[in-house]
Amino acid sequence: MMVRDEADVMMANLLHHYHLGCRKFAVMDNLSRDGTASVVSRFARLHTDCTVLLVQDPIEGYYQAKKTQGLCRLARDCFGCAGDELRLIFPLDADEFVDLPPGVGFRWLVDRMIEKESEVVVFHLCNAASSSLVHYDERQDVYGAIDVVEACSGQIVTKNAFNPRFVSGLTMGNHVLAHGDLSRDKIFVACEVGARIIHFKYRSPRHVASKILNGGQAVNATTLGQHYALHWRTAYADMQQRGFIVAEEMFESYCLATARYSGRLSLPACKI
Repeated sequence: MMVRDEADVMMANLLHHYHLGCRKFAVMDNLSRDGTASVVSRFARLHTDCTVLLVQDPIEGYYQAKKTQGLCRLARDCFGCAGDELRLIFPLDADEFVDLPPGVGFRWLVDRMIEKESEVVVFHLCNAASSSLVHYDERQDVYGAIDVVEACSGQIVTKNAFNPRFVSGLTMGNHVLAHGDLSRDKIFVACEVGARIIHFKYRSPRHVASKILNGGQAVNATTLGQHYALHWRTAYADMQQRGFIVAEEMFESYCLATARYSGRLSLPACKI
């Protein structure tokens, strides 16, 4: 995971994937000011059966693809040096929760991959929200804060988990997996076995404002074209002009839009 100012949901995310069977975590913290790295360190102290690689990223720029590639390589090499075989790499964000059918974990998912002779799993990314506009914070149960999960929207967004061999030659890795040796026969779609990723994208107006500020500053710190991460550039400029109301509007719009698209695709119910 690459994270920045995600302290409110960081522990919930790590615990969620721990209970699905993950025991190796690589977290790159990018200039967090809210104690995100301390949360990761606390998780590592409490779960000594895990290997937790915490990396401090001092580079402000929004170089998402390059950073994803670098962290994947680092995780593969560091975890591999102990002789443990890695079966899958999941590039996730702190607000993304892998959702599998009840009673199964990552080992079950790997078995399904072996059955299908696949090396890449493509997940639908399904937005989650509070339809009553409840403001989430770290004192709440993350599952209890969600009452609607988007099943299908006008734009299907995906995430990928892949065999570590694809790390060599990887040219993307976050939402898009780009590699010279990819082909359709190596891929299966997670919803075929009742799996998806639940995306708790906007959790409160305060959280949205933090994302706008961090995203805008990170994009402006790059030398990339103006079209790159245009949503952050636009929201950042708008908030500079109109203030906190921009974050309030985005939070409300997101929650209501998520509720409209809830239940349109045949996927398992969210674990709430």
